[in-house]
Amino acid sequence: MKSLIFDCDGVLVDVSESFRAAIIKTTNWYFKELIGLGKISEDLITTEETGFFKNSGGFNNDWYLTYGVILYFVSLLVIHLKNQKEKILALLKGNGDLNSKLSRLKEFGDLCKSNGLGSFKLFSSRFGEWSLKDFVDSLDARGLPSAEEKATKKLIKSLGITRDKASEILEKLCLYRGTIFDFNIIKRFFEEIYSGNEVFEKVYGIKPLFYSGTGLIENEKLILKKEVLDTLIQDLGFLRFGIASGRLRSQTLPVLRKYENLESYFDLDSSIFLEDIMSAEEAFRSKGVDANLEKPDPYSLLKVAERINPPGQIFGYVGDTASDIIAAKRADEQSKYSVVSIGVLCFASDIKTLTKKFLSLDADIILPSPNDLSFLFTNLEMM
Repeated sequence: MKSLIFDCDGVLVDVSESFRAAIIKTTNWYFKELIGLGKISEDLITTEETGFFKNSGGFNNDWYLTYGVILYFVSLLVIHLKNQKEKILALLKGNGDLNSKLSRLKEFGDLCKSNGLGSFKLFSSRFGEWSLKDFVDSLDARGLPSAEEKATKKLIKSLGITRDKASEILEKLCLYRGTIFDFNIIKRFFEEIYSGNEVFEKVYGIKPLFYSGTGLIENEKLILKKEVLDTLIQDLGFLRFGIASGRLRSQTLPVLRKYENLESYFDLDSSIFLEDIMSAEEAFRSKGVDANLEKPDPYSLLKVAERINPPGQIFGYVGDTASDIIAAKRADEQSKYSVVSIGVLCFASDIKTLTKKFLSLDADIILPSPNDLSFLFTNLEMM
């Protein structure tokens, strides 16, 4: 093995106080401000619970993870309002512009509050009959489609409505369809609070709509030490390092440059980021094929491997989530390469649970940190 491909978040960069925090803050904002349920001293979801979503294997993308969380809580509110079915269905009339969509959410919030459903009730309900844990445990490696399916079935059963009506309720009360430039309000706020005013405008070319201030991206720090890469190159003969990540390139390179110019160690022209994945998906859609190429699909790993690794040879993929290990396993099964799956635990909210998940997925190597790679391969070399 002379080449390694790395995931970014949780492997190269510590995102516990950035992306994970953005999931929590976006969820709180959606129900407190947009729906208007009021303040609460507790977060609706914890960092540890975002890890549970990751462990399901299908939430590599933190936007989708946030959508999945909000789908659950909206469904929970609707279930509590099952005796108000006609009023809920009345909210669905019309589509309208952005202001109309936001007004609908406020009307929904007013209906909730008039039936005793404020933020505290919502928080306490997540431990009830259909708990957040029950919801997450029911999800599979499809990620968001799995969450949509489970939430839809729950509404069908609770309200006695058709699948189309259940889907319409979720779509109109969870504003995650479309792009950041139109009605995807969840993604818009997520990106604004994560990026901050300056980075958001630089990346998207528009001014923030909901948040103006310092972004959570400023909390990110490097995990991987450059002396580890030096050892792999100089002492162990590694030739190429690539990145296969569901993170935006435009939000990754500044962080790598910020600390000791770590970007110089990676073949960035051969690396794959979210922009590249979205472009490839659009190319498929133009041919009438609906493709989801984000991990656990092995597309990004294999595309990087084609560029940096000789055909038929071995490469390692280093990741921190279930979707990373699944992607590595699928890459091994579906390609001419031998792929070694390497799971790291350093920023797991529950190390024991993640270790068990990696073992259940038959990860080839499990390490406390990516900084143990040099120790690992030095000892393998000696053996």
